[in-house]
Amino acid sequence: MALTKDDIHGIMPPLVTPFDTDDAVDEEAYRREVNFMVGLGVDGLVCGGSTGEGAALTLEEARRLYAATVEEVRGRVPVIGGVITNTTVDAVARAKAARDAGMDAVMVTPVSYPASRPDDNGIVEFFRDIWEQVGLPIIVYNVLEHAPVRPHLWPRLVEIPGMVGVKESAGGNLETLTEIIDLVGDRVAVTFASDPILLPGYAIGAVGTISGINSVLPEMCLEQWRAMERGDILKARELHFRLHKVNRRIHRPNWNSRIKAAINLQDRKAGKARAPQQPLSDAERSDLAKGLSEAGVMVAV
Repeated sequence: MALTKDDIHGIMPPLVTPFDTDDAVDEEAYRREVNFMVGLGVDGLVCGGSTGEGAALTLEEARRLYAATVEEVRGRVPVIGGVITNTTVDAVARAKAARDAGMDAVMVTPVSYPASRPDDNGIVEFFRDIWEQVGLPIIVYNVLEHAPVRPHLWPRLVEIPGMVGVKESAGGNLETLTEIIDLVGDRVAVTFASDPILLPGYAIGAVGTISGINSVLPEMCLEQWRAMERGDILKARELHFRLHKVNRRIHRPNWNSRIKAAINLQDRKAGKARAPQQPLSDAERSDLAKGLSEAGVMVAV
């Protein structure tokens, strides 16, 4: 599919990457999670984002996961490949792997290592080089607090022919979300991914979300999004506070471990987070189970 900005909307979970006790990718568990999500009616899927520990994947692991995603989805929803690297050459290599596997677009994080951080011109050229060398539509993943893509760059970024969207995350806030929608919301799909405040992001005009909580509680996130679509703010608000019971227990150190523990507690197999992230203590796991129960989620014994 030739992905456009209009194809980026609603609930698009960034899939977890299950690892076994030896830190190897559990591809069977990953494929089950893909089919689980598609069966719920999600609007798209992302492979190898932050929730999928994309920065911890080798190029070959990413290649295999891109291919597995395409094979399992079979064109039912858009599939987007996460690209998290520190150089243009590595970003191009991953984007080419996503393209060759049949992904519909790439979601690209700016360069993250502080010493390698480019200036504004370098940020624009980073995304332009990926488009010109790969040819897949691009979603900017604005997640780096120390290296954000500021709103003033968006009039330049939208001049890149393949630029179709932004995932506005920890690199911004409700103010920057507002600025981006105001500046270029008619030219790219502006999604929001600050998990604890998705509701106000939707109210401002975000067209959807690619957010970690989507992968933990996809049914609840879908219900909230649909409530917003039909203008049922009271229902969306109720779900906001239910989601908060879990969000506030996840947004702490060892974030990927917490995401995976919350999924495992629902009897879905997410495995462990890749080292050096640490597993949760019994007390942390018990507290997370309590949050899920308070949100109305059935917890596996």
